[in-house]
Amino acid sequence: MSQPNLNNWLDAAYGISDYSASGVVANASNIRFGDNPAYGISDFVAIYPQFGTVAEDGSFTGVVPQAILQMFINLASSCIQQARWFDLWHFAMALFVAHYATLYLQSSTPTGANAKTVGQAGMAKAIQVSKAVDGVSASYQTISNGWEAWGSWNLTSFGQQLISQASIVGMGGMYIC
Repeated sequence: MSQPNLNNWLDAAYGISDYSASGVVANASNIRFGDNPAYGISDFVAIYPQFGTVAEDGSFTGVVPQAILQMFINLASSCIQQARWFDLWHFAMALFVAHYATLYLQSSTPTGANAKTVGQAGMAKAIQVSKAVDGVSASYQTISNGWEAWGSWNLTSFGQQLISQASIVGMGGMYIC
């Protein structure tokens, strides 16, 4: 029985074609480059329809202005690389945009209860740790998840999901002996 060609497998699975010492080190660094496919508002609202709808004529109706959503999509496309995220890329893009759209709604004075509802739905949740009946008091505490260094990404459930996935996707090469 013949041995499988490891070089052919690495090239097909990961695009690794430089087997020199520097090539192996570069691939182990887990740095990825590449162009992203097109991603638009219709892609975003297909995953999170609570932010709006795109009509067949291409017009957008939603709780965040179209120009603002497009700005967040452009930012996400600069930060989230399809070459790193592979099949999770569409979801990561949506989480990124939903996070910023939620922060936008929280920091703006939207007209209509629908925008307020969408903004509140994306808020990071806390656990009730105590309550009192007579004085009608309650205390809440956010979950300590070790992501304190992620800053504002902790402020929405969308951001928390994104950093949870990024923690896995961003892992460098691993050596197992």
